[in-house]
Amino acid sequence: MEVNAWRRQRRDAPLVSYQGLCRELAASGPGTFGDLDSTGARSVLRRYSDAWFAAAKRRRAGDSSARFPRRRRGLVPVRWYHGTFTLDGRRLRLP
Repeated sequence: MEVNAWRRQRRDAPLVSYQGLCRELAASGPGTFGDLDSTGARSVLRRYSDAWFAAAKRRRAGDSSARFPRRRRGLVPVRWYHGTFTLDGRRLRLP
C-alpha cells in the first residue's frame, strides 16, 4: 500500500489494478504483508483495487466527497476460499 505514496512523490501514476498490485506483491517477496500468506494478501489487494475504482467512478459522476483509499488499516476483512484452509476440530489452520 505504501508503494502508491512513493509513486505519488515521484509524480508517477498510482498502481491500482489488481493485476498490477499482485505483480508488485510477487516482486516484493515474502513478509511484505506481515503474517498474511499470498492468498490473504491478494484478498486485501482485491478490496483495495475495488475501493479505488469505486471512488474513481463516484468522482467521475460528480461526487467530490469520494476519497481514494490511501491509509493502511489495522484490521481488514480477509477471505480464504475453499481448499485454501483446513478445519481441525474447532481450530482453523491457514497456509
